[in-house]
Amino acid sequence: MSRDIISIAPDVLAVTIRERMARSVSELSAYWIQVKASRTAYAADLREKLADDPVAVITVNDRGFDIANAVLSDLVRLLNQYRSTCEAAFRARPRRSRLGIVLVALGPLSVPQLSSGVPLPGWFPVHPGEVITLVIEDLTWTADVSLNDLETTKVDELCERLYELEGALLARLAEAYSKDESCGTGFFAAIQRGKREDYAGLLETFRRQHKAVGSPTGFRPSRKEGGSLTARLWTLVQGEAPDRLSPLAEKLASALAMGGDMGPSWYESLAAVIRRPTSREGWDAVRFAGDLLVTVAVSCQFVTAVAHAGEYRSYPVPLLVSFSYDLRRSLLSAEQVLRL
Repeated sequence: MSRDIISIAPDVLAVTIRERMARSVSELSAYWIQVKASRTAYAADLREKLADDPVAVITVNDRGFDIANAVLSDLVRLLNQYRSTCEAAFRARPRRSRLGIVLVALGPLSVPQLSSGVPLPGWFPVHPGEVITLVIEDLTWTADVSLNDLETTKVDELCERLYELEGALLARLAEAYSKDESCGTGFFAAIQRGKREDYAGLLETFRRQHKAVGSPTGFRPSRKEGGSLTARLWTLVQGEAPDRLSPLAEKLASALAMGGDMGPSWYESLAAVIRRPTSREGWDAVRFAGDLLVTVAVSCQFVTAVAHAGEYRSYPVPLLVSFSYDLRRSLLSAEQVLRL
């Protein structure tokens, strides 16, 4: 993973720290957070969010924490240096036994923690002067947040990308059909629901439904209702084995009149790579269509999961940010290709 970090908002981090401390069996917990912005400003904001908790927020401004067997010694040195900060924080809830320390740093905690135990300062509220062993947990990559944290998942932007891609798909399908009415025969057979539907009429129905959407950021396709093209594409992919997606991709590519070797001009989502068929196509229209199908389906599924966040666990902020960004990047890339 790149060492370029994703910022975690102080309020999100504060929630994570409270949850970790509540589950901890130790009287003292220590955490590390790497930030890109001003450490002083971030620490002050986090300190405010944790004002009612016995958690000392300390800024790591000098060198240290770069030698494996000296990590705890560096920690004790900072505790002494920031004694007044610690004492003020620990007075927040004097009757609570669990205490926390958060180290706000510019760089990563990149060394293994192999140091021997070190004595805590004599003034420390728990185990004063006693030798302890402690692991500093790096929250930079592990701070969790619920799926319904929209600032992290950017679901509104994901819905907008789905909406814009659907518009590009409908325009391309209609244009291809106007030039060759047979190009979409296989695709229509795959998405058809009921004998009363005909391809030209269905495309027009999808177009009207698309136009009727009040806000692109609120675009929520329903697989059950199947009233939108996006919902039908989602249904095609849902439950299908990867090797059965290639024939569907071929039908979609034909309906879109996508031809030849496209070159690496589009962005293939990680979701599509993971669900790739055993026999991979090259950089061509079929592979593009397969990526589009999977990315649309996974995006719709992600939007649904966010709407039912209470049924799922929390996940690391960097993971959710990257996952959402990857989907949105692929959807935008597909839209741009279709509008060429």
